[in-house]
Amino acid sequence: MFRLVVLFVAILIGGVSQPVRAFHTLDCGPFRTTIIDKKTGERTCLALSPVAQEQLLRSRKLQQEQERRTNDLLLKQRQRAKAQELIDIQERSKQQQFTRGHSRSTREPARSQERTSKIQEGLARQDQEAKRGRERVLESALARQQNLLEQKLKLPRADLLDEQKNLNKRLLKDQSGQ
Repeated sequence: MFRLVVLFVAILIGGVSQPVRAFHTLDCGPFRTTIIDKKTGERTCLALSPVAQEQLLRSRKLQQEQERRTNDLLLKQRQRAKAQELIDIQERSKQQQFTRGHSRSTREPARSQERTSKIQEGLARQDQEAKRGRERVLESALARQQNLLEQKLKLPRADLLDEQKNLNKRLLKDQSGQ
């Protein structure tokens, strides 16, 4: 608003001083574009057509939506990884408790060693199988999330490129028409 007042006052006075002209050419705003006269090098602001303004707003909205979706997907991915870590910790704790309890109850000299070794082998196999299962689940979840992320990023990107091309065409038409 202040810029418009300064510009209006400068026009009424009959001339535009260098500071006012410099202040005016620094920023044309989101709905105006800067045009540079090739002969004189003078910069002027030109208002965008309503269609170009609408496209600009739509492309900004699409870009914000894309950023929001990306952030949401990354947050979900981090949350799932943390949940999987908690599950792993709980499983390890249960196995350790079971091992401790079982080793206490089997303290017979000869049979104890045999039972302990069998139990430890069984627990080791279970631990390895559980670890492989967790890794497969985590890998598949990450692959699914990556695929979803790629799919959701590809769709808005195409819309943004189309919007950008249309906006550039309209700007060229507006500039050449005036």
